[in-house]
Amino acid sequence: MEPIIALFTLALYYMINIALSVPLILPQEMLCIVSLIVIFTDWVRSVRENSNDVKIVPRVMFEGWSMNDYNMLFTSRDGAVDVAKSIKHVLLLNNFDGVVLELWGQLQHRKSELIQLITTMAEVLHDANLLVILVIPTQVIPAGGDIKFGTAEFEALLPHVDLFSYNTYDFSVTQNSVGSNSPIGWIRQNILQIVPEHSEKRKKILLGINFYGYDFSSSGGVQAVLGSSYIEVLSKHKPKLKWEQESMEHRVEYKSQSQPHVMYYPTLKSIQARLQLAEELGTGMCIWEIGQGLDYFFDLL
Repeated sequence: MEPIIALFTLALYYMINIALSVPLILPQEMLCIVSLIVIFTDWVRSVRENSNDVKIVPRVMFEGWSMNDYNMLFTSRDGAVDVAKSIKHVLLLNNFDGVVLELWGQLQHRKSELIQLITTMAEVLHDANLLVILVIPTQVIPAGGDIKFGTAEFEALLPHVDLFSYNTYDFSVTQNSVGSNSPIGWIRQNILQIVPEHSEKRKKILLGINFYGYDFSSSGGVQAVLGSSYIEVLSKHKPKLKWEQESMEHRVEYKSQSQPHVMYYPTLKSIQARLQLAEELGTGMCIWEIGQGLDYFFDLL
């Protein structure tokens, strides 16, 4: 993955190949210990050498946190500030440009407290000129159903968050069904759920594009598919790619050891459709993840 990223640096703006762990918060002192899970120093150096414009923004993982730990952050501004300062220290020490926060998915039932927590952390990080990117969840929106992240939450955080990374993929697996990874109509529906009217606000949204797929077997098994596995299936079984107009994804059907399989994996045509949608809606885009795709996907970027 690293040589590919270095080669196509000029086509990218923000990169996440590093994770920060926030594993511990001590109840009395509200002391947060932040550690790097992994950092590829050669990769960082290569990216920097290829472009000064690319921002490296590691993902923050809150490991082993209980709801009591989160409650302390919700009820103590000082605790939230301490956590943000600890993260800021690691970012500045390693010459990173900002952070990707993954909090909303696991705490979406505490929306008002989350908004205040993220706002507080963003203030601390912005004081050091660091970017704040928030990962937000997608949803199938039933009539009268609870909205995980909607217009109200977006508007409340808009002044404090630099970008919103929208996980517009994994549609079928989260529904426990066989089907496409990111139906194009569902992507549109989720964007409109946040910003119904076309406006400059949508520029802060990064529409998620998957560079991986899924293989569904008739026995009920589901396997994530990377580029190498996809090529192996095509080479071994010689299946035909079938275009699904409604989802705008290719479907592959084949048999392995007499067991039927259905595979969905991105193609140039499906990626192009999503790039066009992002342009139409006025959003940015983010990729999960570069190393899982095929090299020629970059021909479209």
